[in-house]
Amino acid sequence: MHTSHAALALALTTLLPAPGAQIVWQTSYDAAVKLAQDEKKVLFVAVNMDGEGANDRMAKNVYDDKGVTALSALTVNLIASPGQHGSDGKSCMRFDGLTCAEHQTVEKAVRANVVKPDPSGNVVAPQHVFVDGAGQPLLSVPFEISSGELEWCFVTAMRRADPTNKIAMPQGARMPRMVVLGGIYDPMGAVGGAIQPLTKAELAELIKSVKKGLEFEERQAAFWRILHSDSPDAFAFIKAELRSSGTAEKRPSSDPTGGGASVGAGNPLGDGGKEKHARILHAMGAVSPPAYWELAVEFLDSNDDLLRLEAAVALEQMVAPQAVKALEKALNKEKKPEVEKDMVRALAACGGNDPKVRAAIIKRSRTEKDELVRISSILALGLMEPDADVRACIGEHLGDKDETRQAVAALAAALTRDESWIPVLEPLKNAPKFVLSDAATRALEILRGGPLKRLEMPVWTICKDQVLREKTFGKAQN
Repeated sequence: MHTSHAALALALTTLLPAPGAQIVWQTSYDAAVKLAQDEKKVLFVAVNMDGEGANDRMAKNVYDDKGVTALSALTVNLIASPGQHGSDGKSCMRFDGLTCAEHQTVEKAVRANVVKPDPSGNVVAPQHVFVDGAGQPLLSVPFEISSGELEWCFVTAMRRADPTNKIAMPQGARMPRMVVLGGIYDPMGAVGGAIQPLTKAELAELIKSVKKGLEFEERQAAFWRILHSDSPDAFAFIKAELRSSGTAEKRPSSDPTGGGASVGAGNPLGDGGKEKHARILHAMGAVSPPAYWELAVEFLDSNDDLLRLEAAVALEQMVAPQAVKALEKALNKEKKPEVEKDMVRALAACGGNDPKVRAAIIKRSRTEKDELVRISSILALGLMEPDADVRACIGEHLGDKDETRQAVAALAAALTRDESWIPVLEPLKNAPKFVLSDAATRALEILRGGPLKRLEMPVWTICKDQVLREKTFGKAQN
């Protein structure tokens, strides 16, 4: 639960940095580890690379945020970056207080001792890891996060390292969707592994090769890499692909969007691009930054059910607040419950910080007439800012007489990552109905630091999902 502005001010009175102040980065990995041990402080490790929008925004905006800087004064901090941002021996132009040689050396040590690379040796960036003084992981989170999400990470890590720590959670702080509690993010559980940012030249060459023609598997891999970039060239290429038609083709069973015949199979004239568009939207949800939201929303009013579903799930996983109005409009028009339920979840994820959206989802969870949409509305409570009203509503559904609604409420509680739900859920793991006992058991695992992948199977089954959510749950159902 969030504290008032007054409580936050009291907690951080002596920590607020001067205007323009930045995180104090240590210059040596070994020295930083020793300092964290000696002073019993949390060690914060930021992995950052050059030439990609998400990494650039983290470096330019988030690390300079006054709330983040204030909290970093309570931790020992390392920046791991292989880039060169200034002349040898001179101060780095990207990260204050150290040379490029120093943060390059830190990057090698962090790669060897902290983060997990994929089989190719690639490491996800941006990535943020918090470990305690003894070197045990407290939490980690891959990919771009906001300053409010990084604030949540700082406070949560310090509380987990020292349960007696009473530091206030800042208003506006929010748990990142992909946070790993008690562990280090493993790219082996993600589609595409640790996708590396493309340089401008690499992107141009990749787009050129796609246009020339590639085999199915190579083409798919290329699209996933391109969609990971939010550069104008990548955006323009994907935009053109989504607005072009295509021919029907059969997907191999290894394709994450599903195997077998395509939407347009059997039509010698093709499917109008539906199959291609569905694959692009699916990959967008799995790997793309929020900037792609405006391409996804164009498909919310498609005549094809699959495209509307893929668009909604993509928006849910991108968590783009800008998409709220388009989602609200699409929801008002949607007639099919199996599509409407995913639009509700997308709206909750994108508008979770908006009090009006939260109120609308709460109301749906209580009054929605279609049971499938109602169940998804209950699950959607876990995707929003867990204010008092949201918490009360989850608690209300946990006490429902209907075991399925109770089970979904347990899954929603798990999605909040709020450990205060543990004593509430403990009795439910012994419920006579399997759907409830299984959901409660898995939810408790999550709240005690387990991977979100443990929720995928019950969510898929109970909510009758049709589209995988790789960014949320990982590569495969569990």
